[in-house]
Amino acid sequence: MPARTERVSFEGFQIADVLNKKFTEKLSAEFGKSVIPVGLVLIKEPATPITINHENQKEIEERIVHVFSRDEETLQKMIKVLESDGNGR
Repeated sequence: MPARTERVSFEGFQIADVLNKKFTEKLSAEFGKSVIPVGLVLIKEPATPITINHENQKEIEERIVHVFSRDEETLQKMIKVLESDGNGR
């Protein structure tokens, strides 16, 4: 059976929420421009990618992300984590 990708959109979360603020500030300072995280890839063992991304600037501002994975169970677990305290933090 071919692999298929499951997708869910989630409101109330920015990828920047999970990154160290000092790290993103250092990146912005080094490049002399604002560095905005728009994508994050996690790997669940054994080798199952979980991709989280914003598709445009408006989604960053409105705190909307899209979560992709190959299976529904992984998506449900990601939703549970993102909803754990109302904003993913």
